[in-house]
Amino acid sequence: MIGKPAATAALVITMLLSGVGTYIYEAAHQTELRKVAKAPTKIAPAPPAYLLSGTLYLAQGGALYSLGGGVFKSVTPAGGWTQPSLLPNSSSLLAVKRDQSYSNVYQLGLDGSVQSQLTNNAGSRFNSDPGANHWSFYPRFSPDEKTLYMSYDSAKQLDYEVDSAIWGLPIGATINQGRRWTSPNQYTGGDVQPLPLPGGGLIYVKYDEDTDGKMASELWLTTRPLSAGR
Repeated sequence: MIGKPAATAALVITMLLSGVGTYIYEAAHQTELRKVAKAPTKIAPAPPAYLLSGTLYLAQGGALYSLGGGVFKSVTPAGGWTQPSLLPNSSSLLAVKRDQSYSNVYQLGLDGSVQSQLTNNAGSRFNSDPGANHWSFYPRFSPDEKTLYMSYDSAKQLDYEVDSAIWGLPIGATINQGRRWTSPNQYTGGDVQPLPLPGGGLIYVKYDEDTDGKMASELWLTTRPLSAGR
């Protein structure tokens, strides 16, 4: 007859062996659902890439790349870079550089060299309030290249309710000299992706809740700062 302590010990050992065995079995039968993406320069583009005219600029893993003539090329090393866009005259790029607590817009040469920093969104190093930092995304130049438009987290509410608005900033000016163009809906993340029009005004993306209470995006047109838009 097995004593009670021995029976308890045997049960514990059985449970441990069963648990370890199950873990090993499951680990051996896992499906790899997501593979780490290779850098564009490490792969051969699909045949349609050879039919593209001009050059496509893209971001992956904090680095910028170009695709032209069926060949990927590195533009910048990994360093928080994202959202590249060509200037209207195609002479250089706008791009966003993300840091841990803020992001800034830069003008880059087509070779990735920094030509100028267009925003300064880092708070003072003497200010520990994270709300003193700001974020800029989706930069675009006006057709005459005199104004930078971007999605900017202006008018934070209590440092945590952040709904970005579209801002226009004269080149070389500070944000205090800029103008807010849109009024975002609350609790939506804000207005994004401005597209300046040759005749003046903007097309941009606005988020709002639909009739089912789900978040939905809409294309809006506005012709002057803080107008109602449609």
